[in-house]
Amino acid sequence: MHIAARIADLAGPGEVYASWATRELLAGSPIDFTDRGVRELKGLSEGRRVYLVEPSG
Repeated sequence: MHIAARIADLAGPGEVYASWATRELLAGSPIDFTDRGVRELKGLSEGRRVYLVEPSG
């Protein structure tokens, strides 16, 4: 669960960020994901790719 909290901390006001796994689980849904690159997250040895979550259309 701490990975989700670290990703959420990256988002600015009014933004929602998600992990690659979340993006894959929601494939085909009416949600768009904009790649925000690989980010270093506290407590993890490797960076994780994160995505900005946006409504489709």
